[in-house]
Amino acid sequence: MKQNHSTAQQAKEPKGRYADLFYVGYNSSVFVFDFEQSFCRDEKEHIHTRIITSPENAKAFFELLQKTVGQYEERHGVISLPVNE
Repeated sequence: MKQNHSTAQQAKEPKGRYADLFYVGYNSSVFVFDFEQSFCRDEKEHIHTRIITSPENAKAFFELLQKTVGQYEERHGVISLPVNE
């Protein structure tokens, strides 16, 4: 008997998560992006999302992010980064 999984797949929508800390690691075959939230109920930082991808996809993501940030800044002004002490 063939099961219909399309209904279950449609019900799963991605959930948005806030991240204010990011880490990137790599080796010769993959890039690893970790996303953390520094203000949680338990006040501990924790990785809530880890994305592992190929170097080619990491570069495509970088180029897309660079383009999108440029468009944002054209519309809303330059984004200033906090000064690290």
